[in-house]
Amino acid sequence: MPQDFGQVLCRGLVDELKSAEAFIAMAQEISAFDIKIRFISYAQEELSHANFLAGMLGRQAPDFNCRTIHRPPDFSEGIMAFMVTYLAEEEAAVFYYETLLHMVDSEAEKLILKRIRDEEKAHYEDILEIVQSHADELMEADHA
Repeated sequence: MPQDFGQVLCRGLVDELKSAEAFIAMAQEISAFDIKIRFISYAQEELSHANFLAGMLGRQAPDFNCRTIHRPPDFSEGIMAFMVTYLAEEEAAVFYYETLLHMVDSEAEKLILKRIRDEEKAHYEDILEIVQSHADELMEADHA
Protein backbone atom coordinates (compact mmCIF):
# COMPACT_ATOMS: atom_id res chain seq x y z
CA MET A 1 0.00 0.00 0.00
CA PRO A 2 1.51 3.39 -0.97
CA GLN A 3 2.49 5.66 1.90
CA ASP A 4 0.17 8.44 0.72
CA PHE A 5 -2.83 6.12 0.26
CA GLY A 6 -4.80 8.02 2.93
CA GLN A 7 -4.35 11.19 0.88
CA VAL A 8 -5.49 9.38 -2.27
CA LEU A 9 -8.64 8.12 -0.54
CA CYS A 10 -9.30 11.51 1.04
CA ARG A 11 -9.08 13.25 -2.34
CA GLY A 12 -11.63 10.85 -3.79
CA LEU A 13 -13.94 11.23 -0.79
CA VAL A 14 -13.90 15.01 -1.04
CA ASP A 15 -14.45 14.89 -4.81
CA GLU A 16 -17.43 12.55 -4.44
CA LEU A 17 -19.04 14.80 -1.81
CA LYS A 18 -18.53 17.82 -4.06
CA SER A 19 -19.99 15.90 -7.00
CA ALA A 20 -23.11 15.01 -5.03
CA GLU A 21 -23.54 18.66 -4.12
CA ALA A 22 -23.02 19.71 -7.74
CA PHE A 23 -25.68 17.30 -8.99
CA ILE A 24 -28.14 18.56 -6.38
CA ALA A 25 -27.40 22.14 -7.38
CA MET A 26 -27.83 21.34 -11.08
CA ALA A 27 -31.13 19.59 -10.33
CA GLN A 28 -32.33 22.78 -8.66
CA GLU A 29 -31.28 24.93 -11.61
CA ILE A 30 -32.71 22.92 -14.49
CA SER A 31 -36.41 22.97 -15.32
CA ALA A 32 -36.67 19.73 -17.33
CA PHE A 33 -38.13 17.19 -14.91
CA ASP A 34 -36.49 14.14 -16.53
CA ILE A 35 -33.04 15.72 -16.22
CA LYS A 36 -33.79 16.88 -12.67
CA ILE A 37 -34.59 13.27 -11.68
CA ARG A 38 -31.40 11.95 -13.32
CA PHE A 39 -29.29 14.50 -11.44
CA ILE A 40 -30.90 13.58 -8.12
CA SER A 41 -30.19 9.92 -8.84
CA TYR A 42 -26.58 10.75 -9.67
CA ALA A 43 -26.23 12.68 -6.40
CA GLN A 44 -27.32 9.54 -4.55
CA GLU A 45 -24.76 7.46 -6.46
CA GLU A 46 -22.00 9.97 -5.66
CA LEU A 47 -22.89 9.78 -1.95
CA SER A 48 -22.72 5.99 -2.19
CA HIS A 49 -19.23 6.32 -3.71
CA ALA A 50 -18.23 8.70 -0.88
CA ASN A 51 -19.53 6.22 1.68
CA PHE A 52 -17.44 3.42 0.17
CA LEU A 53 -14.28 5.57 0.14
CA ALA A 54 -14.91 6.70 3.74
CA GLY A 55 -15.11 3.03 4.74
CA MET A 56 -11.83 2.29 2.96
CA LEU A 57 -10.24 5.30 4.63
CA GLY A 58 -11.47 4.12 8.03
CA ARG A 59 -10.07 0.63 7.49
CA GLN A 60 -6.78 1.46 5.80
CA ALA A 61 -5.82 4.86 7.19
CA PRO A 62 -7.95 5.32 10.35
CA ASP A 63 -5.77 8.12 11.75
CA PHE A 64 -5.77 10.17 8.54
CA ASN A 65 -7.32 13.60 9.01
CA CYS A 66 -9.40 14.37 5.94
CA ARG A 67 -10.26 18.06 5.78
CA THR A 68 -10.92 20.38 2.89
CA ILE A 69 -12.05 23.88 2.07
CA HIS A 70 -15.69 23.87 1.03
CA ARG A 71 -16.55 25.56 -2.27
CA PRO A 72 -20.21 25.40 -3.29
CA PRO A 73 -21.07 24.99 -6.99
CA ASP A 74 -20.69 28.26 -8.90
CA PHE A 75 -23.25 29.04 -11.58
CA SER A 76 -22.06 32.61 -12.10
CA GLU A 77 -21.09 31.76 -15.69
CA GLY A 78 -24.39 29.94 -16.25
CA ILE A 79 -25.60 26.35 -16.00
CA MET A 80 -24.31 25.45 -19.48
CA ALA A 81 -20.76 26.60 -18.70
CA PHE A 82 -20.90 24.83 -15.34
CA MET A 83 -22.02 21.56 -16.94
CA VAL A 84 -19.33 21.70 -19.61
CA THR A 85 -16.68 22.31 -16.94
CA TYR A 86 -18.20 19.58 -14.78
CA LEU A 87 -17.76 17.08 -17.62
CA ALA A 88 -14.02 17.32 -17.04
CA GLU A 89 -14.52 16.46 -13.36
CA GLU A 90 -16.55 13.36 -14.23
CA GLU A 91 -13.89 12.30 -16.72
CA ALA A 92 -11.23 12.79 -14.04
CA ALA A 93 -13.28 10.60 -11.69
CA VAL A 94 -13.13 7.76 -14.22
CA PHE A 95 -9.33 7.98 -14.27
CA TYR A 96 -9.20 8.29 -10.47
CA TYR A 97 -11.06 4.99 -10.01
CA GLU A 98 -9.06 3.32 -12.75
CA THR A 99 -5.86 4.29 -10.91
CA LEU A 100 -7.25 3.32 -7.51
CA LEU A 101 -8.00 -0.15 -8.89
CA HIS A 102 -4.26 -0.70 -9.27
CA MET A 103 -3.54 0.42 -5.71
CA VAL A 104 -5.71 -2.06 -3.80
CA ASP A 105 -5.22 -5.78 -3.26
CA SER A 106 -8.71 -6.81 -2.18
CA GLU A 107 -10.73 -8.42 -4.98
CA ALA A 108 -13.97 -7.34 -3.26
CA GLU A 109 -12.82 -3.72 -3.23
CA LYS A 110 -11.71 -3.99 -6.86
CA LEU A 111 -15.19 -5.16 -7.90
CA ILE A 112 -16.78 -2.18 -6.16
CA LEU A 113 -14.23 0.22 -7.62
CA LYS A 114 -14.94 -1.12 -11.12
CA ARG A 115 -18.68 -0.59 -10.59
CA ILE A 116 -18.07 2.96 -9.37
CA ARG A 117 -15.76 3.66 -12.33
CA ASP A 118 -18.48 2.45 -14.68
CA GLU A 119 -21.08 4.66 -12.96
CA GLU A 120 -18.76 7.65 -13.37
CA LYS A 121 -18.41 6.82 -17.08
CA ALA A 122 -22.20 6.68 -17.36
CA HIS A 123 -22.49 10.07 -15.62
CA TYR A 124 -20.00 11.56 -18.07
CA GLU A 125 -21.79 10.14 -21.10
CA ASP A 126 -25.22 11.24 -19.84
CA ILE A 127 -24.13 14.78 -19.01
CA LEU A 128 -22.50 15.04 -22.43
CA GLU A 129 -25.76 13.90 -24.02
CA ILE A 130 -27.74 16.41 -21.94
CA VAL A 131 -25.43 19.27 -22.92
CA GLN A 132 -25.66 18.30 -26.59
CA SER A 133 -29.40 17.56 -26.78
CA HIS A 134 -30.63 20.32 -24.44
CA ALA A 135 -28.22 23.08 -25.42
CA ASP A 136 -30.99 25.51 -26.38
CA GLU A 137 -32.84 25.04 -23.07
CA LEU A 138 -29.63 25.37 -21.05
CA MET A 139 -28.60 28.52 -22.89
CA GLU A 140 -32.11 29.94 -22.45
CA ALA A 141 -31.95 29.21 -18.71
CA ASP A 142 -28.64 31.07 -18.57
CA HIS A 143 -30.26 34.15 -20.04
CA ALA A 144 -33.52 34.01 -18.09
